[in-house]
Amino acid sequence: MQQVTVSWAREEWAQLVNRVFAGEEFLVVKNNIPVARLLPVEKTAPTVHRKKILPAASTLLSHFTGTAAQVGLLLRQRAWRTRT
Repeated sequence: MQQVTVSWAREEWAQLVNRVFAGEEFLVVKNNIPVARLLPVEKTAPTVHRKKILPAASTLLSHFTGTAAQVGLLLRQRAWRTRT
């Protein structure tokens, strides 16, 4: 892990972010005291896009009446019953 100063990180932020994006890790120090670590975010499983979820959710929610809080509570209760 490479060490950089806060002032250098501030001046070269764009370059630093690009290098982190490429996989490098950095320890940011101020007066030789570590203050932060910059490292790439771990890649996660792809997320499901809302466009695919919203039509199904709209259809499901059309079967319920009440406020959003009431519907949410009802769905949680039903989900809990199916687990046991």
